[in-house]
Amino acid sequence: MPELCWRSAENRKGLRDECVTMRILADENFPGTAVDELKKRGHNVVWVRTAKPGIGDRAILEWAQTENRLLVKRDFFTEGNKGKKG
Repeated sequence: MPELCWRSAENRKGLRDECVTMRILADENFPGTAVDELKKRGHNVVWVRTAKPGIGDRAILEWAQTENRLLVKRDFFTEGNKGKKG
């Protein structure tokens, strides 16, 4: 998994790189190994599988929006999940 770091123009003389830390909401079906790796790299990750298992897609999307988190999923929102409330 690539780092989210870069060197600014004034930082090319060997000074510390600038890095981005993201706020991520990982859907229930997102791989645990990927969640662990993102956490190891310093990102703020909440995994639905451990935080609120079984909630619907709409509730997950609202949660991500409310907490300003990037939502990562392995599947698409499905018609059957549209009406579920979490």
